[in-house]
Amino acid sequence: MGGGMKPIGAALAAGLFAALHFCSGEAVAAEPLKGIALVIGQSDYVHLQKLPNPSRDARQIEELLNRLGLETDMVEDRDARRLRRDFDGFLDDAEGADVALVYYSGHGIEAGGENFLLPVDADIDDVDEAGEKFVSLEEILGELRRKAKITIFLLDACRTNPFPEGTRLSKGGGGEPLTISASGLGTPRSAVSLVSPNRDTGESLGIVIGYAAAPGEVALDGQPGETSPYAAALLKHLGANDFDFADVMTMVSEEVYLSTRSQQQPWTNASLRRLLYFGNVVEQDEGEDAQIREARRDLLLTIATSPVETRNLVEAVSQTDAVPLDALYGMLKELNVDTTGGAEDLARQLKKGADNLRRILDQKIDIGARNDPELTRYAELADMAQAEGAIGLSRQFRERASARAEALSATLDKREEEVKADRLEIAATYAEEAQAALLSFDHVKAAQRFGDAYEQVRRWDDRLAWRYKADQGFALADYGDRFGDRSSIERALAAHETALNLVTREDDPEAWATSKYGKGVALSYLARVGTGVDALDEAVAALEDALEVRTRESHPRAWASTQLSIGNAAMNYGHVYGDPSWLKRSADAYRAAGEILTGYDRTISQRNLGMALSMQGFYANDADVLRQSVEAFDRALLHIPKADMPQEWARTEGNRAESLLALAALEPQSDYLQQGVTAIRAATDILERDRSPMDWALAQHYLGDAELRIAKLSNDAADYRRSIAAFERALEVWTRERSEIDWATANARMAEALELLGSVTADKAMVRHARDITAQAAAAMSAAGYSHNDSYFNSRLASIDATLEGMK
Repeated sequence: MGGGMKPIGAALAAGLFAALHFCSGEAVAAEPLKGIALVIGQSDYVHLQKLPNPSRDARQIEELLNRLGLETDMVEDRDARRLRRDFDGFLDDAEGADVALVYYSGHGIEAGGENFLLPVDADIDDVDEAGEKFVSLEEILGELRRKAKITIFLLDACRTNPFPEGTRLSKGGGGEPLTISASGLGTPRSAVSLVSPNRDTGESLGIVIGYAAAPGEVALDGQPGETSPYAAALLKHLGANDFDFADVMTMVSEEVYLSTRSQQQPWTNASLRRLLYFGNVVEQDEGEDAQIREARRDLLLTIATSPVETRNLVEAVSQTDAVPLDALYGMLKELNVDTTGGAEDLARQLKKGADNLRRILDQKIDIGARNDPELTRYAELADMAQAEGAIGLSRQFRERASARAEALSATLDKREEEVKADRLEIAATYAEEAQAALLSFDHVKAAQRFGDAYEQVRRWDDRLAWRYKADQGFALADYGDRFGDRSSIERALAAHETALNLVTREDDPEAWATSKYGKGVALSYLARVGTGVDALDEAVAALEDALEVRTRESHPRAWASTQLSIGNAAMNYGHVYGDPSWLKRSADAYRAAGEILTGYDRTISQRNLGMALSMQGFYANDADVLRQSVEAFDRALLHIPKADMPQEWARTEGNRAESLLALAALEPQSDYLQQGVTAIRAATDILERDRSPMDWALAQHYLGDAELRIAKLSNDAADYRRSIAAFERALEVWTRERSEIDWATANARMAEALELLGSVTADKAMVRHARDITAQAAAAMSAAGYSHNDSYFNSRLASIDATLEGMK
């Protein structure tokens, strides 16, 4: 225990300081203050549940407070008599003190709005004499506020009620007994006055009350031998001498929130009328460790300002994908979006980031001991930064490591037998930078560095070579799908083919199945941008091969993901051939995936189910199936809030519009046409070309189709022109080079509008132009293997020829 408290006086000139500022911002000079602290740890309860950690936590807190410049007294395992005596002595010493701080860790209870701290000899029999046996928090606070200018009371006492359920407490004096709350401490009655600093009397500069958990909630104590989350957060951030005390307590609160995976959120009630800083420096303010520490604190303060909706979204993604909150908030900060206004595409980007992080955590690169001290140091720093949610800083350390790795690489070619360990180390460094790039959504850099890692190990380690080549394939496919970049998708397919050549099903079934899955996804993406139907056949075959290993029983999530990809490929296949059996298979795959998937993934399965049913109903002219499609989209939209996820909402609403327009064609007397037009216009108002160009083009195509249907009813030239303008906007993105099938589809529909407009306006040249466009689209479809569309194009060409003949 400490040696008793003495006034600090002039000896504190380099110790505890308060930088005092008026609320208006006018500053006064810092001056030495008298600061005292009482630290209490209650572990060895005689009659109540023992607590293994408070005494040890208190000793650590006392040591830190002493280093920060406070005159401290540390006591532990105090019975009622000694605990009250400790507080009486502390109240005497607090007379005239500038700062009086109490840290208490142990059992605490709340009854009738009053909170009590329990001595270690507390017993069930004492509840009838609570006023004498237990220490009233409110009474201590009241006394301290009258004696010290600033009072700070930190309580790690929000545990479950240690007494039997329904126990009632009496303070004596004839008052009505009060029921003890089941868990946690309550809001102290004195906290009511904190919202009004004007109620402080004399020279009081305010008070801070900190609970380890919100009033009425239970705080976690940590495992035996571990520091409690609240104590650990205090130890981590109380020494932040560059921050005022209010910010320090905010950081402590968010630190506990992260370390407990949102299970615990400390509560602080503060009414400080001056800014308070600890003057003794206990942390180094230079070097990489300081950079990580400051990045962590910056993240914590950013989290504190996050809207509730954003916190709910991050917590849901963390729970669904079993990834740390720290890294998700760090990635959110890297996205640099304005969450206060509803971040564009936030949920989908976070989900993609969570998937990448889960893959990184599951497949942590381990090459054993590293040979180069500098690479070892950067790797450790990057791991530390990533664990602290400092994603950008982690990436900087990875980049420095890769720069060092590149310098090493130049010297390795001459060391044939000695080079293997070094090459593996360099590859791991490149791959780690690639992983950091994925967390920042830089798929191009990620693919480059995974490729570099593969080149380093391909002569030495087939398993690692497979790993890096497969990861390169996934990064390229993600980028190609998002931006409609055929070259990237073709490179992704080549990467997965190379990876497949490095493993066999017999020796490494999971790696083989992963590469089969990656190949199937890449082929499905290729078919979407117009490389022919053969790619769809291969895609389905590759995905079915993967399912032979990724069974529902052994790998349920991987099985469900593969079902989603089979659904995508089968839907494209059914669209290519107009084959309802493939579209039914697609719908069945989405339904099966939805039985396993949860959260946002399940919402996507519902949306895709709606798309499959839409095509199935369209080709079969089945209004009932189309209505099922609309219902599936409606279910998906229930979990895609327009305000929070506008881009995703618009994509889904656009697909729903297409189903409504198809229904309108089957039931022209209904209001489906108006519903469809309203829906597609709402979607196109939101989608942004720069953010999601392929989705934007699809919505413009749907809009052109809707306007064409309206024009056919009105036969008005202006309506035809609006339809043509929408198709032209779609074709600005759907170029023949980027997506040949989409290009041909949009041209075919635009040609129909041109033909009808030319007929209305007697513009024969326009009709001839429509014929030329139709012939080009037909040739592109035929070359890509979409021969089932030949009858449609022949019919269209015959219609145009008849129109031209009638215009002679």
